[in-house]
Amino acid sequence: MKYACRFAPACTATLTVVHVAVLVAYLRFGCLEHACTLPPLFLGVFDGGIVIQYETVMLLLLAAEIVGWIATLIVLRAAGRHPIAGVWRKLVAVTVVAVVLWQIPMTLLMSFGIAVRWHMLTPASPDGCMVITSTDDSGMRSSGGTFWIHDPGSWVLRNTGNGWYYDENVDYDIIEDADWSLQWSGDTAVFDATDTNDAGGLNRLSVYTSHPMTCR
Repeated sequence: MKYACRFAPACTATLTVVHVAVLVAYLRFGCLEHACTLPPLFLGVFDGGIVIQYETVMLLLLAAEIVGWIATLIVLRAAGRHPIAGVWRKLVAVTVVAVVLWQIPMTLLMSFGIAVRWHMLTPASPDGCMVITSTDDSGMRSSGGTFWIHDPGSWVLRNTGNGWYYDENVDYDIIEDADWSLQWSGDTAVFDATDTNDAGGLNRLSVYTSHPMTCR
């Protein structure tokens, strides 16, 4: 029990320090891009890559911290007055409760930033550059997404500043529910899409491609 009282708080505190460091990086570097977020990572090859979002990493850290802090409380309560006694034990307990209460709403807020789907569009450029689009659930009776560029040899997706929006359908996916095309003019991608569900010409689908989607 003595070692558990030392191990649980130390490991969880380390996770919290890592979480704060990632959060500082998010605020310091992420907001310099088109949107206030760190770019996703891309692992794998074109026919089977995996996109890892910053929000996913943060959620995993938050979940591990919450479990760790709750375990710390249980260990401290079971340990009685040994080895952390008196006012210090109460201070640690109050700090743990405060951290957990702060992290639970943070976890809920962070979950809204996770894209529902990712699509790796074909064809790739002659040099192997690829356009990737996300599909996000805004939770406000609409859908939308962002166009990203994956440069050959890079592990980081690059935000093109372009995106799409669909009104009145939270389940809409531009790649699955629209007629779309992707063409390359050298190293620059040209994307176009037409809504196949556009009854009555309501034009609920908007595609924003004012920024050049060019490979590096």
